[in-house]
Amino acid sequence: MIDDLHLWLFGLLSADAALIAELGDPPSIFDRPPPRRALPAVYLGRIEASDWSTDDGPGQAFIATIHVYARGANRSGLYPIADRIGALITGATPATAGGARIVLATQLTATYAHERAQSAFRGTLRLRFLCEPAA
Repeated sequence: MIDDLHLWLFGLLSADAALIAELGDPPSIFDRPPPRRALPAVYLGRIEASDWSTDDGPGQAFIATIHVYARGANRSGLYPIADRIGALITGATPATAGGARIVLATQLTATYAHERAQSAFRGTLRLRFLCEPAA
């Protein structure tokens, strides 16, 4: 299920016109930390899985981390990108992703900080997904 969720999440972000408009052309959505020249950017980070089975059947809970990078004098460049990602995620469920049915998606936390090594600001979104096998 974790591969299905990852592919669905990457596809959801990559296909959103409003998010792409915020990121510029070409859109910078990565599976690894972005190169400095590619900012603003979105990076799909760590995904943690745990059991979410019930009496009715098997399931998995996932915590996905998405990093948002932007340059500028302050954090304000991060907020529209992070807000769009949060809206996309919470508005996209229930959904089917390959062999998984995403029952619930919610944003748990959002943190914002300056990244000295990148000379940029970074937002970190933690998202929770509850999934069951697709019928």
